[in-house]
Amino acid sequence: MLRRITLPILLLASTSLYAQTPYWNEFGPDRAAGAFLNITREHRISENAIGVAEDSQQRLLVLNEWDEAATTNLDCAVTRHVRRARALDMGYTGPEDLEGTRRVAADMGGTGFDTCSSLSVDRDDRAVIAGTGDTGEGLGGFLIRLDANGNYDTNFAGDGKFFLRNLAAFDGAQTRLAHAVALANRRVVACGTVTRGSERRLFAMRVTAAGQLDTSFNSTGIRELDFNGAGADEDSCARLLVLPDGDLIVAGITSGGSGNGDYALARIDTGGSLDTTFSGNGLLVVPNGSQLAATPVLSDLGYDAVRDRVLFSCYLVFAALEPSGCIVALHANGTLDTDFDGDGRLIFRYDQYSTIGVSRNAGGTRVRRLLVRADGVVYALGTHFNGGGDATNYGASDVARLRVNPDGSVDPIGSIVYQSFPTVRQSVEPEQDLRSAETLVDAIWYRGSIVFIADRPRYPANVFDHDGDGVLDEPGPIAPV
Repeated sequence: MLRRITLPILLLASTSLYAQTPYWNEFGPDRAAGAFLNITREHRISENAIGVAEDSQQRLLVLNEWDEAATTNLDCAVTRHVRRARALDMGYTGPEDLEGTRRVAADMGGTGFDTCSSLSVDRDDRAVIAGTGDTGEGLGGFLIRLDANGNYDTNFAGDGKFFLRNLAAFDGAQTRLAHAVALANRRVVACGTVTRGSERRLFAMRVTAAGQLDTSFNSTGIRELDFNGAGADEDSCARLLVLPDGDLIVAGITSGGSGNGDYALARIDTGGSLDTTFSGNGLLVVPNGSQLAATPVLSDLGYDAVRDRVLFSCYLVFAALEPSGCIVALHANGTLDTDFDGDGRLIFRYDQYSTIGVSRNAGGTRVRRLLVRADGVVYALGTHFNGGGDATNYGASDVARLRVNPDGSVDPIGSIVYQSFPTVRQSVEPEQDLRSAETLVDAIWYRGSIVFIADRPRYPANVFDHDGDGVLDEPGPIAPV
């Protein structure tokens, strides 16, 4: 079977409007730099990036899938780069002898199929990975912590692995973990989804530095949330945000009253109680706002300290239309901030805006990350899907980032950057330079600029020669390359 190879791209981009050209030598405030990563021994059909994080020494860590050949086993791996990502950190090399990379496996007794969802790093440079795996009796969430050298941290839950299937609160239930954040006090907070029969609810949890439930949080370490009241729940968690006072915002989707889903947010104080200053009872449902039937996706959370407001990014998926992106701004009490684009919502597609002298054909928008600058300027990063001749000129999709002013306004020219990467060379005859597609995965602030990671096929569609020798679908070299 022919395989199309998907690789992540790590790229730093200046927030300057004119820094669009990639430079491949080093990161700097006025440059963009990238590295192609493939962290397994052979090129597989789907090795996707998951997250990127920075440690206290300004080293960059990237979380990827690890797809093992000829098995159903799927794991993850963390690759660490030295400061500014000039080189791989060879001190982080794991027992599989892959450069700068440590394999991460929950392996909870089922097929070994583990999917990671987020990466965070604590103040001791220990990576914390959240995900969901096959337990043999359904799905179960997990937290895994690595020590500063990339080994499983045996000071966390005994072996570095914290499994939700072992918790009495989730006995007989299926759980998923969507997002985890390592706190400054070495504890970990996470949000996820628990399903019991037809009941599906959000939950937040806090875990001690030793990898045990933190009973100072809601007496049990877990706070389960019900947005729908009586009847079957259809709630799911996507992201959490730690506010400056230590409160948590957890957010996702609820089946709500629209029929297609609405945005669900909760504010939880440091003791694990719902903060009643937020929407009266700590729970908030924001209608998706679409006049047409649409499936909403909440993708990220951000905080504007100057205005003490929470923002979330989102997009709407339609049956017969291209998806549209959105940003919603909320006051600290949970009401919509009408100073933001007039009604608290900005609905947009990237193609509405042009770079200097460059515009794009109409295409869909999926916003993935929301980064808020200290002055309240917002960067909405995601994927623009090219249409018409742009698909030939730039590939099927590009990474895009939109700069939004604190009042929700957008300069129609110059506030958008489309990150098109160089063409790839088809190395079989006849040689051609072809465009490929890129999909944004994750983004963080790094040294005053934005680092993002994106997936792209190493070759465009229907090109499967791994090493240029004319033999298709054979194992490739040890990577990263």
